[in-house]
Amino acid sequence: MIGVLLNANRYDMKKIFLVISLFLLIGAGCTGSNDVVVEDTPIDVDPRAEEREPARAPTEELLGVDDQPSTDDEDIDGAVEEEPGDEESADPDTSEAQDLDDQPLPTDSSDEVEEPVLSAKFVNMRSGNFFFAPASLTADPGQSVTVTISENSGFHTFVIDEIGFTARITEGGSFTFTAPTEPGSYAFYCDVGTHRAQGMEGVLVVE
Repeated sequence: MIGVLLNANRYDMKKIFLVISLFLLIGAGCTGSNDVVVEDTPIDVDPRAEEREPARAPTEELLGVDDQPSTDDEDIDGAVEEEPGDEESADPDTSEAQDLDDQPLPTDSSDEVEEPVLSAKFVNMRSGNFFFAPASLTADPGQSVTVTISENSGFHTFVIDEIGFTARITEGGSFTFTAPTEPGSYAFYCDVGTHRAQGMEGVLVVE
């Protein structure tokens, strides 16, 4: 009886040993799979460390940018050379000075000689049958002359051919003419009938 029990216990021990071995194998497999998961797990990075350290460009990219030739200066130089009108607009003060030189200089009015203004001349005259009194008048070249007839008898006129002037004489009336611009002696007369032939004439002296 005791031997039977011992054989049974030995059999049970073998089974227990096999079960324990299986658990150990299963545990070893689980441990290997856990190692793979640990390798794939991303490493946590402190975000504050990224903020403190700014990102740096790769050395190769920086070298590539530095090695490239700079074309900004060449483009600027080319634009300056090709832009038309630089020489004209470069110095606005010079162009303004040239414009001022082209303008005529103002003339000083004080240097101009002003011609004197002739004052009008007034003459009182009497006329009658075949006479003028006075029979001689004087005037400056181009001077305005006003003749007033203080006395008159008969029908008479006052004529100066050189300036094309003719006026009818009336007692108390007056007439005005402009003396010739050329100095000289100019006849005035009455052109009614034969009044001039009978002595009704005079002379205007321009000097």
